[in-house]
Amino acid sequence: MPSISYKGKSKKHRLLPLSHRIDTLTIYQKKKKSQKKIQAEKTAVKAARKCILDNICKSIVTAQKNNNGKTPHHFIHTIVSSHTTVCPWVTRHVINKALEKYKAHVIPTLEDRNVDTVALVETGDQRTRTILHPNIHRKKGGRPNGATDEAKRHNSMCIIAAKNEIAVKYSEQREI
Repeated sequence: MPSISYKGKSKKHRLLPLSHRIDTLTIYQKKKKSQKKIQAEKTAVKAARKCILDNICKSIVTAQKNNNGKTPHHFIHTIVSSHTTVCPWVTRHVINKALEKYKAHVIPTLEDRNVDTVALVETGDQRTRTILHPNIHRKKGGRPNGATDEAKRHNSMCIIAAKNEIAVKYSEQREI
């Protein structure tokens, strides 16, 4: 490396070593990766992550089937702790989001959907048709319709009854 020489005391006139000047020039002159290569690398990474998450989701679903539809205690925690060294991006939140997507895309069997099958016979062929029960298929939560209005009406009637009772007792005491 050549020696550093200074023309003056100010930093503007200071000469930098030759190797440093070459490095700064090559930073700007380096060729950038083509967009196709970058996109191919990104898709490969996404495909690898999707494969890993699909395998994790399959193991969770099989564990749920073996445990009456519930995830065993600390099951996801053990998966996360076993994958942290290889895949540090695997977290509980990532697994839960992937599990939602996996369950939405996997076609459930007829027993999982609570449906009835009806056999129709036409010219020797047996065709099956599934009929969804709207009450079983749609699980609606919350209060029943009109429950809030009914509760308000009941409260107002109780207030009126209490006021009437107070008025009757007051009028009885006044007469005495």
